[in-house]
Amino acid sequence: MIGIIGKMAIKEDKIEKFQTELSAMIENVRKEEGCLVYQLFKVENEKNIFMSVEEWESMPLLQQHLQSEGIKATMALFGECLEKEPEMTICTLVK
Repeated sequence: MIGIIGKMAIKEDKIEKFQTELSAMIENVRKEEGCLVYQLFKVENEKNIFMSVEEWESMPLLQQHLQSEGIKATMALFGECLEKEPEMTICTLVK
């Protein structure tokens, strides 16, 4: 199993747009082959920091997701919302 933890700093005037766009994307991603978990959290006491938590069955299925046209289009939309480059940590389940 592959886990991903993402951290995104969003421009304050783009938070609503970001949440709206990401909500639609999350619903689609959750239906993709290999997606076990996809959740978005807002960091407490940080008005513009969001964390995503994902679990995927395998690295090939995660790579398929990351290369999909839907994700590329969504990331292009997010470009104007991001305050800085998002951080992404990919992990392998130990047990």
